Amino acid sequence: MKWNWPLLRIIINFYRNYGLLKTILWLIFIFLGTKILIINGFIYVANFFFGFGWKYAPILDYLNVLVYF
Repeated sequence: MKWNWPLLRIIINFYRNYGLLKTILWLIFIFLGTKILIINGFIYVANFFFGFGWKYAPILDYLNVLVYF
């Protein structure tokens, strides 16, 4: 039985072509982009249309407190 992991193949091919450092930066960019666009976008839309009052990005709120105080 052979496992088919297309996402893992993409990561391995990227690693072979560009090296470890660029692969790590690429993965961080992909994961952060996904979080920002999809998860925070959903929370924003839910807050805007339904008034849930959900907080998002608590780490950014904490950094805001550190930067402005």
